[in-house]
Amino acid sequence: MGLIIVSFTIKDVRDKNGYLESLGMPRITQVKRDADIATAEAEKETRIKVAILIRAWLLLLADTIERNILEPEGIPAGIMIALIGAPYFMYLLMKK
Repeated sequence: MGLIIVSFTIKDVRDKNGYLESLGMPRITQVKRDADIATAEAEKETRIKVAILIRAWLLLLADTIERNILEPEGIPAGIMIALIGAPYFMYLLMKK
């Protein structure tokens, strides 16, 4: 008597009704959803970091302008930020 070894790969298994294919479908959609959530969280964290850097740069720019250009009188940095940010805010309003 001989011993017969039978091995199949995934591509060799045939399923007329699609049962094997449907087994993996819920997991595939769950993995795609989790990947989309992770991508959105990474983008959110990146945008927060960029916003922090832009805010620091804007404050530094406003303080530099205030100290160098308007040295004798001096105005608060918040007013200078408003003068710099208002045109950009108006641009955003008009763009939409």
